[in-house]
Amino acid sequence: MPDKITDAMSGTTLLGLEFTDMTIAEAVSHIAARPADAPFGFIVTPNAEHLVRLARDPVPTAVYRRALLRVMDSHVVLGAATLLDLPKPSLVPGGDLTVELLTKHLRPGDRITVIGLWPKDLPLLRERFPANPIAHHSPPLGFERDGEAFRQTVAFVEANPARYYIFACGMPRQELLGDRLATRGNLRGTALCVGSALES
Repeated sequence: MPDKITDAMSGTTLLGLEFTDMTIAEAVSHIAARPADAPFGFIVTPNAEHLVRLARDPVPTAVYRRALLRVMDSHVVLGAATLLDLPKPSLVPGGDLTVELLTKHLRPGDRITVIGLWPKDLPLLRERFPANPIAHHSPPLGFERDGEAFRQTVAFVEANPARYYIFACGMPRQELLGDRLATRGNLRGTALCVGSALES
């Protein structure tokens, strides 16, 4: 079974989903502390649009609940929670989480596998992290509904094992990909499902 990096952290339930209540620094420290050979796990960063979709569809909701970590990525949702006097988790934007992890905890030689980043943004990423091999695959839009395209994407990730994986292909594609890879159990490392966090 995948390790639960949230065991020592308190959780806050909002809109039917439990969020790990931690700061960006705490979240990054917990992710970076996972051993390189820890079973593959994925992190989700729901925003307001995601939560609306989750309320309508139980399938991605179940996927989100299987994530290693769920952190809140929405000022709008937290603002509404304040007005309604609901419990609130800390704000942890996916973009900030990604930047903090890569700039402060990435070690020379740590491999990164990126799924979904626009090709135009890839040279800047490689320039910023020259000591880290980066594998990149850009699947077609809607690949989660195309059995062959989804299989090819899973195969690419498994053929390019890494310390960190950045899944930047939008909800629910990135979360479904993370869940499938975790279920297959062939990988190690941690994936961040963060949408457009790396786009320039």
